[in-house]
Amino acid sequence: MSKIKVEKTVEKRKKTRRRFKKTDPIKDFFLSGNRTNNEKIAEKVDFSEQKKKNKKEKISIDSEKLIKDGKRGFFVRKWKFLAVGLFLFLVLIGAGSLFFSNPHWLNRLTKTMITDDEKDETEKLVEKISIAVELPTNEKPKLETVVNRDNFLAEEFGAEIETGDKLLFFAENNKLIIFRPSIGKVIDILSLSSSDFFSVKVKEQSINENEESIGEEILDENEQIKEPIKIVVLNGTNKKGLAGNLADIITKFEGVKTEIVEVGNAKGNYQQTLVYNLSGVSDEVLSEIANLAGGKIETEKFPAKESDFSADIVIIVGDK
Repeated sequence: MSKIKVEKTVEKRKKTRRRFKKTDPIKDFFLSGNRTNNEKIAEKVDFSEQKKKNKKEKISIDSEKLIKDGKRGFFVRKWKFLAVGLFLFLVLIGAGSLFFSNPHWLNRLTKTMITDDEKDETEKLVEKISIAVELPTNEKPKLETVVNRDNFLAEEFGAEIETGDKLLFFAENNKLIIFRPSIGKVIDILSLSSSDFFSVKVKEQSINENEESIGEEILDENEQIKEPIKIVVLNGTNKKGLAGNLADIITKFEGVKTEIVEVGNAKGNYQQTLVYNLSGVSDEVLSEIANLAGGKIETEKFPAKESDFSADIVIIVGDK
């Protein structure tokens, strides 16, 4: 081979090396036939280090991306929790304001709680008494507590009642059971109708409370009334003595100044106790008399079949 030909070959190889050096180190390595072993080893080391460096940079980039994505996800979740919490808080505030701004719901809740307590007391007492006495199962009894024994007229029916006794009245079965909690025994069992039970008991709680509340509310009105309220009591049932018993109860009541002007029998039979206002007695006083009698204030005209009375109030005692 001539010298000129050798020089052309070497120059051609140099150009080839320069062309591939920037793009592909591997091709540059295999095309460098005139390099020494040390140069080849050095290039291998450089290539290996470059590869490791690229790998580290890729790992670093991936790690930074994961961290950014994690932070972004954390803040997104945090804002979601805050939004849900704020929504629930506003709902609770709205529901609370609606509930307490409407006393109807609060009254219903209070009445329900009181009714449940009374119901529990009645059920417990019935369960306790039923161990020794067979009780009616087709109705729920009405429970009364004797707070003041002097306000009861049960002696007329042969019953011995003391303060603190419990009265269970089964209206449909006409049965009254007297239970004494102090000794845990049933004292007496009476066969009574609703009208008889009315004669046995007086709503002494209303009497005691009314003596205080009505005494304050109607004190000025009673002071202005020089004449007592005239009351006629008529028995509108076939049971004897109901009108007289009610007249005695009204006479004992000191909340309103009254006078019983007549006690007798009505010309008709009445299922419910009715209270008639004949001379424009105030609503407060009329309501107290009606509560005391356990009757209903009748707004219709006084029955024509009954006699005319010179009274302010006429009470006709009924079966209920």
